[in-house]
Amino acid sequence: MALTGAREDAFRTPNQLYEKLASVGSDIAASSADFRPTDQQGEVYSLLRKQLDGLKVQFNQMVANDLSTFAAKAAKLGLPLPVLFQ
Repeated sequence: MALTGAREDAFRTPNQLYEKLASVGSDIAASSADFRPTDQQGEVYSLLRKQLDGLKVQFNQMVANDLSTFAAKAAKLGLPLPVLFQ
């Protein structure tokens, strides 16, 4: 699916969690002075937050396990590590 530039693109394409959260945040901020977030906005935020929390766990596991294994193998081979790993 091609992106059109509309804010709804974030809801049409998978793997765009940041854009989805930003869109909900923008909607809530636009009327936050006068109205509380709608129940639907709260539900969407809750669902997206759960996705984000799951991704954070996966990322932390990757950093703790996979990257240290990679760094150890690279060191064993005498390969320099990118700055990210040092």
